[in-house]
Amino acid sequence: MTEVDFYILPESTLAARDHFACRLAEKALHTGRHVVIRVSDEAHADSLSEYLWSFKPEAFVPHCFSSSDPSSTGTTEKVVIDWQGYTDNYHDVIINLQQAIPGEFSRFNKLSEIVVQEEKLLTITRESFQHYRDRGYPLKSHKM
Repeated sequence: MTEVDFYILPESTLAARDHFACRLAEKALHTGRHVVIRVSDEAHADSLSEYLWSFKPEAFVPHCFSSSDPSSTGTTEKVVIDWQGYTDNYHDVIINLQQAIPGEFSRFNKLSEIVVQEEKLLTITRESFQHYRDRGYPLKSHKM
C-alpha cells in the first residue's frame, strides 16, 4: 500500500513548495529511488526543470520530461517531471505538486504531498488528507 507523507512548510509561496520538491527529489536520487514530480501543466514543468538545474549552487538534479512515447521515458531516468500522466514505467516515488490527487498514485510505493500556508491550498490539502485517511493509507506528517 502506498505510504503518504505530508511535508508541512511554514512558508506560503508556491516557490517554497517547488524548492522543497527539488530537495526531496535530490534526496531520493541519492538513495537510488525513481521519482515522478507531478505538475499541473507544461509551463510549471518548464520552470521546475530550470529550477532543478540551479536550486543549489553545488548540485543539480538530472531529470527529463515524461512523454507519450514509452520508449523515450524508460526507467533509466531517475527523476521525471510529468503533467500528462505518461508515467506507466514508474512505481517508486511520486511528488505531487498538482492541486488534485494523482489518479494513479496507488501504484506508487510513496506519495509526497508538500503543504504551504496558503489558504486555498490548505483547504485542498485537508481534503486530500481526509481522502487518503478514509481509504486506509498509512499517513505521516512532517513539520519542516
